[in-house]
Amino acid sequence: MFVDSKEKLLCFEYLRNGSLRSHLDTAGSCVLQWQICYQIIKGICLGLHYLHERKIIHLDLKPDNVLLDDSMVPKIADFGLSRLLSEEKSRMVTERIFGTRRYMAPEYLVNGDITVKSDIYSLGLIIREMVMGPNNEGTTTENVLEIWRHRLEQDSSKMRQTPIEMRYRQIIEACIEISETCIAGKPDKRPTTGDILRRLEKEEAGNWSIVPVTPVVDWISSLSRLMESIKRMAVTSPEPRTIRGEESKALQLQPGPSQPGDRRPADKVTWGESPEHWKWITLPDSRFAECAELLNVYWLAVIGEIATEDLTPGTRYAVYLVYKLTGTAVGLRGGQTQRSSLRLYGEITVSTGKVSVDVVPAAARGMAAGVAYPVARGDGWMELKLAEFAADEKLLGEKKVIVDFREENDHVKKSGLVIEGMEFRPNK
Repeated sequence: MFVDSKEKLLCFEYLRNGSLRSHLDTAGSCVLQWQICYQIIKGICLGLHYLHERKIIHLDLKPDNVLLDDSMVPKIADFGLSRLLSEEKSRMVTERIFGTRRYMAPEYLVNGDITVKSDIYSLGLIIREMVMGPNNEGTTTENVLEIWRHRLEQDSSKMRQTPIEMRYRQIIEACIEISETCIAGKPDKRPTTGDILRRLEKEEAGNWSIVPVTPVVDWISSLSRLMESIKRMAVTSPEPRTIRGEESKALQLQPGPSQPGDRRPADKVTWGESPEHWKWITLPDSRFAECAELLNVYWLAVIGEIATEDLTPGTRYAVYLVYKLTGTAVGLRGGQTQRSSLRLYGEITVSTGKVSVDVVPAAARGMAAGVAYPVARGDGWMELKLAEFAADEKLLGEKKVIVDFREENDHVKKSGLVIEGMEFRPNK
C-alpha cells in the first residue's frame, strides 16, 4: 500500500549546547565565563531588535526559549505564542493569557495588553538572572560585583593583571541598570531594544576588553537568506580633500559605481540605485557633512582613490579606513576578516593584506596571524590600516593610487558599518 502524503516539513538547526536555562546556576549567577555571558545578553538583544523592527512580539521570552549553538551564540526559539502587529498598530489586547507567569509583563498578565514592551520586560528578567542569579531578591550590585570578581580570577590568570574595577565593573553595572529599567512597572518607562544596544555600544567603546571574542549572532535565518537576492554595493571616494591643519589627505565618502567601469563624475553625490543597501547620515563627531551607513549587503567594497599629483614626492603614506560599528552591526564581528589591496591606476596590484573591522582583544588574536586590527582614534571613530606605500618616482608616474577594502562572502549578510572615509596619512 502506498500513501500519497503532501505534508510540509521544516528542518531546523541542531543546537547542541541546549537552552540558556541549563547554564543558570540555581544557587548563584550564570555559570558561564563573563565574555560568553555578555555575548549571550547582547545576542538576545540583537535578536529581539530584529523581531521588533518587523513588528513581531515573541510573548514567551525566557531562558528555556533561548538556545545556544556550538559557539554559544544565542537563538531565540518557540514562536508558538508570538504575535504580528499590523503596520498601523503598536498594541493589541487579548482575553486569552498564555505564557510563563514569571516572565509576563504585568500589563499583559492583568489586562491582556500586548506591545513590544511586553518582551522588554521578559528580557530584563533574563538579563537580571544571568548577571545576578535566578534567586536575586535582596542581592545588591556590590554583592554581584564581588561574585564576578571572584569568578573572573578563577577563570584565567590573565584576568588578575587588571582588576575587575577597571575591566568589567562598568559593563556589569550597566547590565544591571538595563535590567532594572526593562522591568519597570509602566511600559513607557522601559527602553526599546535600540536604546539597550546603544547603551551597550557606549559601554563597549570605553571598555574594549569586554567585547566578546566569539561570534556575534547573525540574526538572518537561512530561510530568509534564501528568499533574498544577493545585493551588491560599491562605494568610491574619488575626490581628495586636505584636512585643515594637517598634511593628511582625507577622502570624503562619495557614492560610486554599482558595477566596475560605471564611472560617475566626482561632483555627483546621488546614488539613486540602491537606497535600501545604505543611507547618508549626519554625525556631530564627523569631519564631513555626511557619512554612509551600511544597511543591507552581502558583497561589500569600499574604494578610495587619490591622484598622484596630490601626493608629496618622496613621502611614505599609510592609508586608513575611518569608521565605526553600530550596536546592531551584523556580519562584521566575531572574527570575520576582510581583504585590502593597493593598486596603481586600477591595473597593477601592489600589495594585499588581511584586515578586520572588529575590535578583538590582543589575547584573542593568536589564531588570526597576519590580520591588521583597528585602533581607537580618540574622537569617537576607529581607524584600520589598509595599506602603506612610498610616493617615489615610479609611483608618481602613475595617474592614481587606489585602495580597496572588500568583503566578498556572499553567505554572510552585513550591516551596521558607518564609514566616514579613507585617510592617506604621511608617515612621520
